[in-house]
Amino acid sequence: IEGAALWKVLTNRLYAVFAISLTAIILTRNKDSEDSLRESETQLYALIDSAPDATLIVRSDGLIAFANRQAEKLFGYSGDEFKAMSVDALVPEDVVPRHEALREGFINSLNARAMGEELDLSAVGASGIEFPVEISLAPIETHQGLVVAASIRDITRRKQAEMDLIWAKETAEAATRSKSTFLASMSHEIRTPMNGVVGMVDLLQQTALDPDQRQMLRTVRDSGHSLLTIINDILDFSKIEAGKLELEDIPITLTDVVEGSVQTIAPNAVKKGLRLVSYVDPEIPPFVLGDPVRIRQILINLGGNAIKFSDAGEVVVRAERLATNGAGVQVRFSVADKGIGISVEAQNTLFQEFAQADTSTTRKFGGTGLGLSISQRLTEMMGGEIGVTSTLGEGSEFCADITFEVSDRETGEASTDDLEGLNILVVNPIEIEGQFWSRYLETWHAEVTVVAALDQIVEATETAEKAGRAIDIIVVEGDHDIDGAIELRRQAIEAGWLPYPRFVISQDPRRPRDQLKNLEEVTLVDSNPVRRAGLVNAVAIAAGRASPEVSYEEEVEDLRVGRAPTVEEAREQGKLILLAEDNLTNQEVIRRQLTVLGYACEIASDGKEADDMWQGADYAILLTDCHMPEMDGFELTGAIRQREEGDDRRAPIVAITANALQGEAERCLAAGMDDYLSKPVDMKDLRDTLRKWMGDGGVAAAVPEDEADETPSSKAPAEPIVSAKMPLPGDGPIDERALKDVFGDDPVTFKEILDSFVEPTEATITELRTAWESRNAPDVKGAAHKLKSSSRSVGANELAD
Repeated sequence: IEGAALWKVLTNRLYAVFAISLTAIILTRNKDSEDSLRESETQLYALIDSAPDATLIVRSDGLIAFANRQAEKLFGYSGDEFKAMSVDALVPEDVVPRHEALREGFINSLNARAMGEELDLSAVGASGIEFPVEISLAPIETHQGLVVAASIRDITRRKQAEMDLIWAKETAEAATRSKSTFLASMSHEIRTPMNGVVGMVDLLQQTALDPDQRQMLRTVRDSGHSLLTIINDILDFSKIEAGKLELEDIPITLTDVVEGSVQTIAPNAVKKGLRLVSYVDPEIPPFVLGDPVRIRQILINLGGNAIKFSDAGEVVVRAERLATNGAGVQVRFSVADKGIGISVEAQNTLFQEFAQADTSTTRKFGGTGLGLSISQRLTEMMGGEIGVTSTLGEGSEFCADITFEVSDRETGEASTDDLEGLNILVVNPIEIEGQFWSRYLETWHAEVTVVAALDQIVEATETAEKAGRAIDIIVVEGDHDIDGAIELRRQAIEAGWLPYPRFVISQDPRRPRDQLKNLEEVTLVDSNPVRRAGLVNAVAIAAGRASPEVSYEEEVEDLRVGRAPTVEEAREQGKLILLAEDNLTNQEVIRRQLTVLGYACEIASDGKEADDMWQGADYAILLTDCHMPEMDGFELTGAIRQREEGDDRRAPIVAITANALQGEAERCLAAGMDDYLSKPVDMKDLRDTLRKWMGDGGVAAAVPEDEADETPSSKAPAEPIVSAKMPLPGDGPIDERALKDVFGDDPVTFKEILDSFVEPTEATITELRTAWESRNAPDVKGAAHKLKSSSRSVGANELAD
């Protein structure tokens, strides 16, 4: 109720109470005189008649003795009509039995002489229309005895407001439920095809790929996961609004997070001809505790906007250490561009949801403005702050300052690239990128000089020569002037400026340069952006301190275990899997994943078919989608659990669902499932879950015993005896698939081949050791190459690696 209306209600009530109380006092003091009492009654009725509330004087028998003008107006009866009425006539006939409290209230008031008792009732007037009222009762002593003064207020508006509030609340709750249902459905429908994309990429990673293919595949996978993250923006916004978004707190390396985020947005920068520069301060601890998905989300939002609103120049994404506070370290993530800039007025509303700098921006660039709002809220949830500095026509810089706890996790990596003692010349026309490269190389103990143009190289090399510190390696940013860099290299070699070969040239892998194909001695490093590890390793290779055949990129774990059992073999072992999935793509993806992991499965296309198959066979585990036709995963689980009642065996059931909403895992467990996997299904998560509930796939046991040869004797370990049951990758040194591909499935031949492999291999190892001891690099290379080739031929893949 607004303030004025509330004051009016209160003054009306106080007026009535005051009038009734004052009259009661007057009558009490004059009760010895009937004349005085009658005179006081007259004064009372005159006072009541002018009261702002409808007021009735009711006798103990329920008849109305007096009604004021407001009562006549409220109920539509005249004063004479009121005097012939019972108070029950003002209550609807169908609710009279429920309002016996009215008469009881009168009696209680008369007996207890109490004041202020209130009743909420339905009343009816002369028109027959019902309306809600609130009645306050007070006893009054008259010359005819005690009566009750009933102060009546029409509360129709108040009740309507209450009903409106209830309706609004129920409507809002229904809308929330509807939105949650829609979001769950949308999440499922979008994530299901994405499961096919990411799942197939996981499988493709297990095949033989060259370094460029693996880098491209890693970008596809990162982009796929980023797309899923962006899809979840809508869900995140709803979760943030409801205060239900939860952050992870796991050990992460910010180098991978920042460079991976930049790699994801790099294709968009290349399309617009923009230079993308990334930098991660080497002073940031190797591992901190944080949420990698949300940090990537912030960086991709900010970086994507910077690319969107820029037409030239570079976009710089960096993470810099600001301060250390106790066990924590404060990091500033910044994204700077040279784009259109933002006006001061627009900056004030920039982080509001659905806000854009102006309508023309929306028309030209698109977008809803939701990304910056989510970025701000995520930053604040991490205890940080986000802001922007910008000038129209000159560009913008967004900064997010976040403090992380330092993880005690060790890197597990040796320092493979030591550049100590090297004098390096960096040639980069982009000043800030040149500074970043210099910082990286100096962290690995090199001495670095930076120049901006190729024509400054001669002077820089001569200066270094005079100072007694000749340049060892020249690192050239090759995307701006690749022809000039190649010509400079030729001149340097002819003039003997530095020992041959000593050039590192960066190039965008999306725009390979034909001029570099024949320059085998030049070490190339991928640019736009240049990764820290890639730059340091390229310089180490050029200096002869690292092998060009060894990749220091993040390795993909080999999840292959060899031949998976057939359905019949798995059924005999008691390890056959039933997969309930209605989507054909997901059927194929998960089937292939299971095969790679060493498991066999049968597939049901809906819950009803799965239930029939489950009853007709003995499966080790059920993997089920939650949302299927005929019978969904929850109903399927309920049917299986109901049949298991009273049985000692409880089969493991694992949900595989694309619903990413919070609470889905709890819903699966509450339905009787034992575990939960979210689509897209990660291979390692699938492997770990299967091992948790059913152990390994059991491939070796699938080989018939009569095909097996004797296993090696522990008393004669030197004898290379091999059977058809030889260990598979991950379990031993030989991959039998390589032998079968070349020599067929013949255990005797396998033994002969491996016997003939041992003696020359021992001789090659001797050559390798001798060459190492004499520091003869060409002989080390030759022996290693010979050993690698022969090992790969017989399936000794670990030795070859």
